[in-house]
Amino acid sequence: MQKNVSIIIPNYNGEKLIPKYLPSVIDALKNYLGKSEIIIVDDKSSDRSIEEIKKFKSVNIIPLESNSGFAHACNKGLFVAQHEVVLFLNNDVLLLKDFFHFFSDYFNDPAVFAVTVRSFRANDGRFLDGGKIGTWRYGSWHVSQNYDVTETENSHLKKPYLSFSVQGAFFFADREKMLNLNGFDELMSPYIYEETDLSYRALKRGWKIAYEPRCIAYHEVGTSIKKRSHYYKVRILSERNRLIFLWKNIHDRQMFYNSIRYLAVILLTLNPVKWIAFLWAFSKINKIYHRRISERKACVKTDKEIYVYFNEYFSKIERKAKL
Repeated sequence: MQKNVSIIIPNYNGEKLIPKYLPSVIDALKNYLGKSEIIIVDDKSSDRSIEEIKKFKSVNIIPLESNSGFAHACNKGLFVAQHEVVLFLNNDVLLLKDFFHFFSDYFNDPAVFAVTVRSFRANDGRFLDGGKIGTWRYGSWHVSQNYDVTETENSHLKKPYLSFSVQGAFFFADREKMLNLNGFDELMSPYIYEETDLSYRALKRGWKIAYEPRCIAYHEVGTSIKKRSHYYKVRILSERNRLIFLWKNIHDRQMFYNSIRYLAVILLTLNPVKWIAFLWAFSKINKIYHRRISERKACVKTDKEIYVYFNEYFSKIERKAKL
């Protein structure tokens, strides 16, 4: 029996993107036997997004009163979603017509938290995202590499193919487990690193993230972020949220001290981006500390156990560099 699915699309100034990509989502759902709904959470757009969304009668619109960022918009959609599986989907993604044919069976396994999918660049068709590879180096987790599974690449792997993280632009998740995690952490608003944080918290609860290469999406990369800010703000946000992630989620003493040592070395370079990010993250230290305590209590797996498991798993995998 097919799982019912709620599609949650955060939108900010997507006036031109909605008519371009939403029809592919609706068409793909027409080929799916389970129940479904589409929820678009508008993050206080200043363009005609709402008018464009209203042209699609089957879509549920949630307008936010203030612009709050990706995590808050996704969480609003999560809390009102009616079905047991949710698909978080950017507004700049085109889905193939059979996109929904392959995800449902994964959620018969109570250990599965999420399913991440294969994607290509919308403009030139180049491979973009697949299974996410996590490596611990320089005092931090890095997820910049992907792997794919084809007749020639990693064909020795047995299903389910595992992923260290989801890709935030498009992934299926168990709604109940998402609620157990309290959704995305809004400390990381307005954007960047939320899906890595979400995924790692799920892994530490003993859950699995699967990669399904038959679910294919085409992504117009960077559209949402380009509309929000410039290059240096993105760099600072990325560094700030990486620190929040580490301070909150790394509980192994050796790994945590390793992280602090690398941070000290970086700050000695007097790089202004690093210092601004550090001070911004440190200003949230009380909230980070309380989340750290809560996450530590909820953990089933240790950082070291996750490191050992995935280090062995990914050692057998042919990798693709992030393009």
